[in-house]
Amino acid sequence: MKIKSLIPKSQFAKNVVLLMTGTGLAQAISIGVSPILTRLFSPADFGIIALYLTIVSILGVLATGRYEMAIMFPKEDKEVGEILGIVLLLTVTVSLIVLIVVWGFNAKIAAYLGNPDIALWLYFVPLSLLVNSVYQSFNYLLIRNKSYKRLAGNKVIHSTATSSTQVVFGALKMGSKGLLLSNILSFIFSLSLITREKYIREVISKISFSKLKPTLVKYKQFPLYDVPALMINLTSSQLPIIALGRLFNVTIVGLYSFTFKILTAPLNLPVSYTH
Repeated sequence: MKIKSLIPKSQFAKNVVLLMTGTGLAQAISIGVSPILTRLFSPADFGIIALYLTIVSILGVLATGRYEMAIMFPKEDKEVGEILGIVLLLTVTVSLIVLIVVWGFNAKIAAYLGNPDIALWLYFVPLSLLVNSVYQSFNYLLIRNKSYKRLAGNKVIHSTATSSTQVVFGALKMGSKGLLLSNILSFIFSLSLITREKYIREVISKISFSKLKPTLVKYKQFPLYDVPALMINLTSSQLPIIALGRLFNVTIVGLYSFTFKILTAPLNLPVSYTH
């Protein structure tokens, strides 16, 4: 009887427990594989991936204009298709701009970050922006469709894919290249699975680029207010990684970022889709 009393009665509570369980399992997989990764990769390897993900996370806020948050609001899926079209258009545009900037100032950016080794991988930032932004937008589509079981499963699958590929690439002695490729490939793999969802394919079929302006204006509060607030919050939290890279070296960045990841893992149990 006591066990039954702990089981949530409302559907909302059940959904929250389901999502938190998925998030918890994903975190457990990531933490569980950490002792193995520390033996396969050096602190400098973790430092390079930390710098890379810092760049992607900050630019990711600008890439979508936070319009993916608006997916939850429309009553009709037709308008959701227009929002998704806006997200894709903005993401592709920003990714192309980033590619041009990286192409022209690759060495200077790497020098500013205090790590010449990251120069080659800066060319992959636009690809990461694209797949990460689309993946996050599709997650919001699942929330809209109340596909919470699928959402929780995706988090576990993504964490499993990331951890397993990291171990494989680490065993192959690929160093920081293995960590970077693991991050990109795991998102591509997760994206390929999530697009099999019927509702997502239906929304994709409703994407229209001909009538985006009214929808762009209708939800302008997201780029106007949410983007600056999140940029300040994200930049402040990521600033130590950039500062340590410039003031010390990538090894210190790796030690800091890995420790920070483990210590803050419990804080990620509440479900979050901003990153």
